[in-house]
Amino acid sequence: MRSKSNQRRNPARLGGPPERTTSERDTGARRRRSESDSVEALHAELRRAHRRIDRLQQRNRELDEFARMATHDLKEPLGGIRAHCELLEAVHGDQLGQTGRWRVEKIVGQCDRMERQIVDLLAYSRLANHALRLSDVHLGTLVGGIVDDLRHLLDQSGGRILTEDPLPVIRADEELVRSALQNLITNGLKFNRCADPTVIVGCQPTKPATIFVRDNGIGIPEQFHDQVFDAFRRLHPQRDFPGTGVGLSTVRKVVEAHRGTIRVESKPGQGTTFLFTLAPQRERRANKMAAPHFATRCAADKDRGATNQDAEAKHAASE
Repeated sequence: MRSKSNQRRNPARLGGPPERTTSERDTGARRRRSESDSVEALHAELRRAHRRIDRLQQRNRELDEFARMATHDLKEPLGGIRAHCELLEAVHGDQLGQTGRWRVEKIVGQCDRMERQIVDLLAYSRLANHALRLSDVHLGTLVGGIVDDLRHLLDQSGGRILTEDPLPVIRADEELVRSALQNLITNGLKFNRCADPTVIVGCQPTKPATIFVRDNGIGIPEQFHDQVFDAFRRLHPQRDFPGTGVGLSTVRKVVEAHRGTIRVESKPGQGTTFLFTLAPQRERRANKMAAPHFATRCAADKDRGATNQDAEAKHAASE
């Protein structure tokens, strides 16, 4: 009887697990509490991050609404100024004389320029809130549509738009990529003093693919290669090359929205080449899933912590 009692009190003699000391049990409990506190802290940080995202999204919506209203309010008086100028010229044109009519034309021209700037600025500001609508985009077909849209400019300048085949099919937002390519092509035709302005669109076989737009225009000095992407940054007087100064800023926004890169290669008098990449779809998908994966990992850690606590509690009860 004594040997059986000793065996029950000391199961290690029968080959069972050794008894845990009080110090070991305290250490295990502290470790479990620490792990539980860490998981709770991660969950709290995740909840705070979600609240910050919600606030930022709300502010973006408010800014977008403000930009829309401001655009409408700014364009309305411009329309009034233009209408009064046209009425003045129609009714009192004979009294104005040549100089007076020239000044009226200048006022109307400035109104048109201001309206284009307002429209471009609104489009630029909306890029920040634009949700990517990804699809398979055939660059060849896309460039063909841009050529049709720029037919009037091509007829005026005597320019050409060529492609280096084959142009690939890429995964991107078709509307944004069209906007970027059209801005680059238009700049290549506009900032050009050649008798035959030519723009070439092609693609280098890199991973991801590097799309390029090359022209034979006036070129860009090297010290301005980064500055040309700044909003409203102009290197030439308005009288020489009219524009709003937002085109290349829009292009950079489009590339950044796709998590790509853009750079320029150019020398004065030797044309310009813009090269940009768009991140592969799998990279964007992985980044998009980062937050849910973090939440899932926290939940799994919490479940493991609870399972360990239950096992320890059962073991203590059995002792």
